[in-house]
Amino acid sequence: MPGASRRQFVLGAVAATTLVARGGVALAASSGSADRALDAIIAETARHPRPIGSYWEPYGDGSALHDLSFDYSQASAERTHQWIAQLTRLKTAPLTEDGHETREVLLWDLEQSLGWHRHYWLDFPLGPYSSVLSALTRRLGAASLASSQDLDSYLRLLDASPRYIDQITAKLRGQIERNILYPREEIVAVSGYLKAVLADPATQFLPCGKRLSHVSPPSAAVFVVRSQKILAEAIVPALHRLSGFLDQSYLPRAGDDVGLWRFRDGPDYYRFLLGARLSREIDPVETHEAALQTVAEADRDLTGLRREIGFAGSAEAFHEEVLHGARWKAASVDDVAKRFRGALTKLQPRLPRFFSSPPAKPFDVAPQAPELESLLTNGYYQRPTKDDPRGIYVFNGGDLADASWFWAAPLIYHELSPGHHYHLDRIEANASLSPYRRSFISSGFAEGWGEICAEHRCRVRRV
Repeated sequence: MPGASRRQFVLGAVAATTLVARGGVALAASSGSADRALDAIIAETARHPRPIGSYWEPYGDGSALHDLSFDYSQASAERTHQWIAQLTRLKTAPLTEDGHETREVLLWDLEQSLGWHRHYWLDFPLGPYSSVLSALTRRLGAASLASSQDLDSYLRLLDASPRYIDQITAKLRGQIERNILYPREEIVAVSGYLKAVLADPATQFLPCGKRLSHVSPPSAAVFVVRSQKILAEAIVPALHRLSGFLDQSYLPRAGDDVGLWRFRDGPDYYRFLLGARLSREIDPVETHEAALQTVAEADRDLTGLRREIGFAGSAEAFHEEVLHGARWKAASVDDVAKRFRGALTKLQPRLPRFFSSPPAKPFDVAPQAPELESLLTNGYYQRPTKDDPRGIYVFNGGDLADASWFWAAPLIYHELSPGHHYHLDRIEANASLSPYRRSFISSGFAEGWGEICAEHRCRVRRV
């Protein structure tokens, strides 16, 4: 989603092998052994994924679901302190240049995970754009099903899902006990989403038949029976427990006020979020002042734009036209997709002036599931998977009567090309980067780059 500092960077580190000693990673004096020691620390962090905010998938080997419990978060924080101590001892070690940079980035990363633990109870696990339940269903949707081993891995994820869902319920219960309740309007939307999932859980948790075309029919048949049994007997009951808790225990206590200021340690959490999202320490007052300045600059730009296009009315009349003018309304979901694709087609011939090569993987747009229309304001970028090599901007095609698509072009440049898709595609195509570096993204850099791409449309006129 738009809006973040442009001066930030992609966080990452190199993947790992071993070199583990009793009580921690063995640190050695030579350049090669120092870099191997760093690799070993990273390998340890992958074997024991660290707790992070609900928005992010923790880095790991991908074989198991993340443990959402406070106890795991506490144990992980203790391990993280040990890793930080090991990295601190590597500060003067003869690392390569890349090793020194990786050590600094990993150190920052570990310090952020301690912050996530410190604010564990303030992190809402079912936010519209930060839902750990959506993270689970996205992971299932992206899982490869090309072999019998893949089918077994998928079944293990399904087996682990009820516990995972119950941990969401447990965290919400702990938040109530600490008088940490998120706004009623948000809970109503999340409750509606859960009811939609329960109305057709197979769509969210089980693969369609096409995804099973790479395995033998007998293996697929056994998989379907087992997966349906897990869904019906374990996952659906866990979803009902979560949905019932939201409706019966959480929602009656929720209020209408918004803002972290309402909670004990809320201001500290807000300050932490700024640093975690933007990759640098920043004062909330400074952020607010910068936002006001940006709005003022936008107003000045709009004044000039109205003169340039010969609009004779007032600013209010201009805003009314932009929001409600017929030319900005889409007649259907297909019409929305056509506007996005048309904007992309216009810009693509200009991109070779700025980039040496196009994205290696294709991209497109698609409407999001109806149950998400009331939950997500806009949409989200979906990275390519093994089953679908396209990067897709999944857009909100609901409420077409009120939606204005005047910003369709800058939005799609932010989300796809040359925005998120181009950025992440270049990372994936860089063979020199480790799996960790390819998977770990700083929102400050990613969203900042997306905004640069959106502004390109605004500044390069008549594209």
